[in-house]
Amino acid sequence: MRYTLPDAERAATYPRTSFNPPESLSPTATRLLDALQQVGRLVGAARGYHPNTSQVTFFAPVESVALAIGVSRQTVYNRLPELVDRGLVAQTGHYCTHNGCTRSDGSLWAVKVRDTPSAARIDYDYLKGSYRSLADDIATGRTAWAALQSIPRNRNVVNISYVLTFALPPAQESLNDDCKAVTAPALESLIDVPYAPLDGRSAAVERAAEAMSTSLGTPAKDINLMRWIVWQLVRLSQVQGRDYFYSTFLMVQRAGVEKREHACKNPTGLFISRLKSAGIWSELKTAPPCRVGYRPTK
Repeated sequence: MRYTLPDAERAATYPRTSFNPPESLSPTATRLLDALQQVGRLVGAARGYHPNTSQVTFFAPVESVALAIGVSRQTVYNRLPELVDRGLVAQTGHYCTHNGCTRSDGSLWAVKVRDTPSAARIDYDYLKGSYRSLADDIATGRTAWAALQSIPRNRNVVNISYVLTFALPPAQESLNDDCKAVTAPALESLIDVPYAPLDGRSAAVERAAEAMSTSLGTPAKDINLMRWIVWQLVRLSQVQGRDYFYSTFLMVQRAGVEKREHACKNPTGLFISRLKSAGIWSELKTAPPCRVGYRPTK
């Protein structure tokens, strides 16, 4: 899923930070952390994360981060261990296939935006994502390295605008499939299910169920349960006028974030328990047994 920048009001409600950086950090490391946290907060707001989320993961080349704080790429690498050793940031390279060869197209960053005991960690699922078309960027000269060489550096300010062009790329741009893996359907597809036409509802339910299972981290194990939940949600909406799609979306999203932050071992169980606490689970079990879609044709 590719995201656009959040509106000003939404970004303003997302907490700037809930903890102060350690006093032992060097000035450059402090500015580096400030830039990464600014990006993390905006990315979290754009994805609709709960304000209490402690960690946000996003994609951005190291060169774009260096440009944000007005230093060289090597300086970023030199100061990054100060943040990694304290568990405030995790960083790893991301790779794609370009012209038949494996190439690095940037980095993944996990940044703590709240003070919690757990250290920042990058979930394996993020490594499988596709974040940019390296071939298109090279062809048009829009590489992070070219920008770092051509745009004047300013050590006096932190400017994250260029980082956001990678962390929050415009939604209308398309990606070439030159990475090693294809991302799963977006969780937002769950919200679109009640608006799908009758002959396309089965496909919409399948996309939503797959997205839910992927978000919870057990796509193969829980897919049938997620299908059942989505179909029951459709029945409640179509027959009884009770729309719980957005509430369910928020519960899945929150449980998925908590899994990636290693805050729970069973995100599916956590999601179901929240459905039960909200009274939605009992309604799903008693939804009228009526047909609300067609079987997909082969």
